[in-house]
Amino acid sequence: MFIDTETTGLDPDKHSIWEVALITPDGAEHVWQFPVDEMAADPFALNIGRYWERRWPHDITEVSASDAVYEAHTPKSRRKNFPDQGRALPHLGGFAGEMWCRHFRDLTAGCHLAGAVVSFDEERLRRLLHSHGVLHRWHYHLIDVEALAAGWLNRHAAVLENSQRSIDEAATLRELASPPWDSDGLSAALGVTVSDEDRHTALGDARWARALYDAVMGETA
Repeated sequence: MFIDTETTGLDPDKHSIWEVALITPDGAEHVWQFPVDEMAADPFALNIGRYWERRWPHDITEVSASDAVYEAHTPKSRRKNFPDQGRALPHLGGFAGEMWCRHFRDLTAGCHLAGAVVSFDEERLRRLLHSHGVLHRWHYHLIDVEALAAGWLNRHAAVLENSQRSIDEAATLRELASPPWDSDGLSAALGVTVSDEDRHTALGDARWARALYDAVMGETA
């Protein structure tokens, strides 16, 4: 299943998750937003994720806390760029936080988490669950879709070299597949694009990871 998070910065000891997206094997899309300490946030990180533009309201008078923390999709919700807008909880502590963590644990139990630099997301999600006394149950093997893409491009380059069909194209693919990787370059080489509107949103990046995975593997994890 495909995962992405938006955080308030890069330091897991100082910064926290404010948005999570998960695409489950049946194709269902889940999005959640959490409250954060804005004073501890990196302003650059907030701008990258368009926090101020995309932040859901904290008013939970129309939906219960359990609805807001379980799913972003409720019948009463509305959002311009997403079919259903959730309500961000005013806090993720205590019982509400534990309930969400248990729900996420159950959704991901036994599954491989896949994404772009998925270790970044996995570490922060693992810390979040453990901080609420909930043991994560996803598979210990993570799937980095960019690593898959680089491997596919190198293999395709080898085929071209062995067949002597296009040495120049093979060299280009080798260069794209060599570290440090460029996400846009890897994606473009596999015919995968993402709009500026979706980039650096949790759901947009989870969809991007799925598209890149499908381009390499031809199926959904």
